[in-house]
Amino acid sequence: MTSRTERERLLQPAGRGRPFLNLLAAVAFSVIALVVQFGLTRRSIASLTWKYPTYLSLDAAGFALFPLLSFVLIAYGIYQARRPRRESPLLRRTGWWTLAAMAVLMSWMLALEADRLPLALALLLGAGIALAVVVVRTEQHPVVLSSAERWLVAGPFEMLAGWTLIALATNATQALSSVGFHPDGRDAEVLAVVLLAVGTAVASTLAFLLKNGVPFALGAMWALVAIAIHQLAGEGAARSAAIGVVAVVAASIVGVVPLIARLPSMKPALVRPIRSTARLRVSSA
Repeated sequence: MTSRTERERLLQPAGRGRPFLNLLAAVAFSVIALVVQFGLTRRSIASLTWKYPTYLSLDAAGFALFPLLSFVLIAYGIYQARRPRRESPLLRRTGWWTLAAMAVLMSWMLALEADRLPLALALLLGAGIALAVVVVRTEQHPVVLSSAERWLVAGPFEMLAGWTLIALATNATQALSSVGFHPDGRDAEVLAVVLLAVGTAVASTLAFLLKNGVPFALGAMWALVAIAIHQLAGEGAARSAAIGVVAVVAASIVGVVPLIARLPSMKPALVRPIRSTARLRVSSA
């Protein structure tokens, strides 16, 4: 239930700062994503795959999600900046966190472009936390989401959250490689399989527990398929057909889970307390 303090806060005027900053962040995110993705500066993000080869590299296909989502995020920025939407309880609960997520992801892209991988890993973790808050608060929203809220608020940020979960593993291995930690042979393959298994387990669980886990699953699948493409059809030092197959299987599992969760027979009473426990109680911003 909403606390008295939060109810009083929601009744206060929203002001113009948050909507304007979100719109500005959405536009800036789109510009930076396009510039960095296509290497219009010194290098593209995907070029790090060649400099720091690991078995979990995303390659260009993995980062292509950002330019595509840019159009949706700009639509979100315009939507939430419109006067009738400024007082929306959902946007007031998530608005500052969507702003934080976009700002930190922009900083992450720039850190990658500047070849600062340990910093990039820390930033990506921060983005993951902000996205998690957006997902939790959207899940806790007591009113059924409108079509616009599902497509422009819940959808893109849940998709980014799923992608970020898998990207954390890839960023971690490349950050370790950048500071001189290079597992060889079988050890490197085992580490990649373990990280894939953990990421798949967490992504599948969350996709099952969310009211609509499809966007989250799609984001995680995008990253997993990009790993598979690099391993099976890409070029570079760190390649393994076995890991590519594992990534394909992982993507298939994550993709099937939200569909299974929609079946009436998969919604027993035992799932409700599990789902309630999984929804973190986040303090008001």
